[in-house]
Amino acid sequence: MMDDAFEPLQLKAEGASLRFCRYGGQVLSWQPAGGQERFFLSDRSLYRLGKAIRGGIPVIFPQFSDRGSLPKHGFARDRAWTLLQLDAAAGYAELELRDSAETLQIWPVAFRLRLKLQLRSQQLQVQLSVENCDRQPWQFTAALHGYLAVPDLSTVRLQGLQGRWGTEQTTGDRFQELDRDRGFLTAIDALYDAPAQLLTLVAPPWPDLQISQEGFSETVVWNPGVAGAAQISDLAPGMERQFLCVEAATVQQPPHLEPGEIWQGQQSFQIH
Repeated sequence: MMDDAFEPLQLKAEGASLRFCRYGGQVLSWQPAGGQERFFLSDRSLYRLGKAIRGGIPVIFPQFSDRGSLPKHGFARDRAWTLLQLDAAAGYAELELRDSAETLQIWPVAFRLRLKLQLRSQQLQVQLSVENCDRQPWQFTAALHGYLAVPDLSTVRLQGLQGRWGTEQTTGDRFQELDRDRGFLTAIDALYDAPAQLLTLVAPPWPDLQISQEGFSETVVWNPGVAGAAQISDLAPGMERQFLCVEAATVQQPPHLEPGEIWQGQQSFQIH
């Protein structure tokens, strides 16, 4: 029997709909009013305790990727969160994750995460806050690891990164993005300095999707490519062509929180 933390919860507002679950505090689906699904969700996701859900918006905390001694991408994405508020008619939900006996064994730090979801007709806002509930200062890295659905990756372009410096995470090489329209014919795992302008995902024939962020210091663009996808058991062959991850992240300069301090970051999606 599936744990009830995986049970989908729903928001509806102004003709738009959003599905999420308490497991991982994870957004699963977003359909703007009159439009198509804008998040990819693998039909091979396991929905099993201790395993991340492949797709939607996994919350990465307190460690990004394998940049540290904790499990890859931390533990927030594979823990049951608490639902604090659900106002389906207003399109608003708030969830919380606090330290527990299990997390303290992995990371001996007292914390509180809050995730706020706000749905509008053509817009979704996702806000993450991190509070130090400990007696000692600590630092962390985090990301909103959104899997954006696309009709065909080979026709997709991402605008707004031109001129930004980035790091290819597989090699560590630094580079400057020169393309106005960044295409994706091969695998990519790039960590860009946060853009000063809106990003625009152009995925014809769908309407353009504008992406903005606040608080997060970097933007990650990721797709495993054919060879990489073949190594991912919860991703069916060919499914890598149906998504592009555009993640709001804070990685290279981990935020430092004194006791009682709160950090906050937000990512917004707007149909253009």
